[in-house]
Amino acid sequence: SPVVQRQLKNSSLAPYHDLVEAFTTSHKLADLRAALEKHAAALEADHNLGLAKQCVKALKRRNIYRLTRTYLTLSLANIAESAQLADAAEAEKYVCEMVASGEISATIDQPQVTTLIMCHSCCCHLLPPLASPPCAPSGR
Repeated sequence: SPVVQRQLKNSSLAPYHDLVEAFTTSHKLADLRAALEKHAAALEADHNLGLAKQCVKALKRRNIYRLTRTYLTLSLANIAESAQLADAAEAEKYVCEMVASGEISATIDQPQVTTLIMCHSCCCHLLPPLASPPCAPSGR
């Protein structure tokens, strides 16, 4: 409710409210990092700064996951841009981690090492199997 939200913003829970807003509403790493920087002292005093910093990696993963719900094929460069990652190499790293943990299903087109075939778990059975394993070493 608006009354509760107003109370949270004006209480000692404001740092947490700002983090939640940046994570769930904005989906922008810059907003999340700004909230972390703004409230670092309060989070440190609560012994929660390390936990709050883990939200940055979690937001990157969440942004990649959200892409699997929209796209079937996407380049690593496009994933990096959409998920606000540094480059295609970072995108590949996160995608491989997420495939290994079962968060997403994806296969990287090894000859190109630029195209990623992703799918949400509800429709993966509709894709034909690919010759390459999901995240085989790319030779880089």
